[in-house]
Amino acid sequence: MMIQHSMQAQKNAWKLQRRDHQLGWWIVQDTPKRNSIDTMITGWQHGHAVHCPQILCHTLPAFASHIEQSLAWVQHIIEGRDILDHLDASPYIERLQAAHFEALMSSQNEGDDQEIEKITFDALNAEGQLIAENLWAKFAWLSLHDRDTSLRCRFSFGFEGYEDVAADPERETLAAQLCTTLFPESDLLIKNKLLQQFMQHISDKESPEFVECIAYFNAPNGGALFHHDVEAGHAGAVYAQLSGTTAWLALSKEQLIQHILSFMQNNPDLSALMTEEQQQQLQHADTKQYDMWLDGDEREALDILLNETPAFIAHLTEAGHGYLLQAGDVILLPQKNTQHCAWHSVIGLGDEISHALSFAIN
Repeated sequence: MMIQHSMQAQKNAWKLQRRDHQLGWWIVQDTPKRNSIDTMITGWQHGHAVHCPQILCHTLPAFASHIEQSLAWVQHIIEGRDILDHLDASPYIERLQAAHFEALMSSQNEGDDQEIEKITFDALNAEGQLIAENLWAKFAWLSLHDRDTSLRCRFSFGFEGYEDVAADPERETLAAQLCTTLFPESDLLIKNKLLQQFMQHISDKESPEFVECIAYFNAPNGGALFHHDVEAGHAGAVYAQLSGTTAWLALSKEQLIQHILSFMQNNPDLSALMTEEQQQQLQHADTKQYDMWLDGDEREALDILLNETPAFIAHLTEAGHGYLLQAGDVILLPQKNTQHCAWHSVIGLGDEISHALSFAIN
């Protein structure tokens, strides 16, 4: 794959645009092949993203109706319909009752402009007795941009940002079961034999699990800026494209820093995107400084380079770090710690909202 800055639309080209930033065209030149399990494990151990094209393609058709239903639900949310009312209607109310989950209340954090609604649940046993409380599903916008309707639904429990979720495996597992209840297409990942085999190789557990589940809906002109998903107690994340198409940049932190250095050594003219002071700041930084910027919050110039600079995006794709994910594709992202993790960026493609799932590997 490669990027071109300007061209006429053609069959094998995708226009890259995120939050009104024009980022070039993604040219598809070949069909990626799936690596062997040993190659996947080696890449994972080095902190590299592992692309698994069409790994879900054989089972995807069986879940088509669930995927369509989830996309319809999200469209209702975008239109402003109440989420809790939706859960009180068929088929969601029947699913929740069968799995012994009780939706309790809806809330919205006034301090978080991206949060749409958070639904809190209790988990019950077959006799109706409480076994776990304060499980939740949080729907939120991916950005505050007026023309980006991308959103996600995250499943977890407890106080957001204050708990080590892996330290409570029972509630962590129940939160994942809640995701499967509301999004049955989760079984595409959970029951995939090749993914289970891979997880057994990288985990000390005989039966590793998918937890901290997120359902993604990336819209045209939307997606995620460069980030990592490191979370205590988890080995990494698996992302599955169930409908539509997304463009990805994904590579280890070490690789990302080296590519930033090599790109800036060519003294590119970035004056159209940033101030001269910001450009000088980037050109005079070394490996240690870039490492500190990536771990911190004060990195305005670096964010412009990573997320808004078409030439840098082209630089990464030409180096082999670009991936086009279509329905049935999976990408694996090691997230051992902040030094050994895969940084990644996502751009929504096409004319429709796409559906994907992202699970932590426990």
